[in-house]
Amino acid sequence: MKYVNMDVLLREIPTEISLAFYITGCKLNCKNCHWKEANDTLAGDELDVDTFQMYLDKYHHTVSNILFMGGEWEKERLVEFLKISKMYNLKTSLYTGLNLIEVDNEILENLNYIKTGRWVEELGGLESEITNQRLINLDTKEDITHLFRFENKEMGK
Repeated sequence: MKYVNMDVLLREIPTEISLAFYITGCKLNCKNCHWKEANDTLAGDELDVDTFQMYLDKYHHTVSNILFMGGEWEKERLVEFLKISKMYNLKTSLYTGLNLIEVDNEILENLNYIKTGRWVEELGGLESEITNQRLINLDTKEDITHLFRFENKEMGK
C-alpha cells in the first residue's frame, strides 16, 4: 500500500481529530477527481507496518481517529492497519468512492466511520445539499452527512 501524504485533519470526521493517510492506486478514476495522485499506482512511498506504527506512536495522544483516504483495494493491508489502530484505542475511518454495499464486510467490521460515493463534480462533496456522498457513523448506523451542511451554514457559507 502506497501513500503520498499524511496529515492531521480537523474537519473530515466531525467531533474527531484525524490522522489521515492519502493512499494511492485508486481504480475508480472519477471524472475530474480533485486529487490526481489518487489514481497513480506508482506514486508515493510504501506504507509498511513499521512506518504506520511510527506515526501512531508519534500522534496517538494528539488524534482520536485514523482516516484512510482510499485503500479499500488493498483489503488485507487496510484491515491490518485498522486493527493496529484499534490497539491504540483510536477510532477508524475510510473515505471511499464505493457505495456502502460494495465495501468488503471485513473492512466495515473494523471501521467506526465511512464516507461513501464517487466524486461527481456537479453534485459536490459532503457539504452540498445535492451530493451523492454520505458519511456514516457505523457504530450508530447514523448518516451524519448533514453535519457538514450545518457547519457551512453556521460559518455563513
